[in-house]
Amino acid sequence: LKELCSAYDKCNVRRELIHQGASRVVDAEQVLRHAGYLSAGAANIRILDWDCPWNDKTFRVEFDNRCLSVSEAENWDMQLDIADFTALILGSRSLSEAPFMDSVKILGNVENLQKIFYKKPLWIGDSF
Repeated sequence: LKELCSAYDKCNVRRELIHQGASRVVDAEQVLRHAGYLSAGAANIRILDWDCPWNDKTFRVEFDNRCLSVSEAENWDMQLDIADFTALILGSRSLSEAPFMDSVKILGNVENLQKIFYKKPLWIGDSF
């Protein structure tokens, strides 16, 4: 890009990679069963999914580096829509970014939620 900036003292041209993948979780229960977890814990996650009613519920996941069980629950520690769930569970976003995500509400149990939603090496969402 230097040739574009040769006539200027300072070049404001920069390169930035922005990935706009088209990933979407279709079966949240199966994704929770096969996801990676950091150590042991449990959390209740309320997923809002208007297109796939089988996902539109509260899941309780118990784990110890891998999923031990997934069941339905009444109360939730975290509520989010399927798009934000997809970004978080795939690891393209981490729980620390949740305050900037429109649909995410966290009531508590942050310590265990961080063991579920953390940055992961990812290419599936980046290279659709």
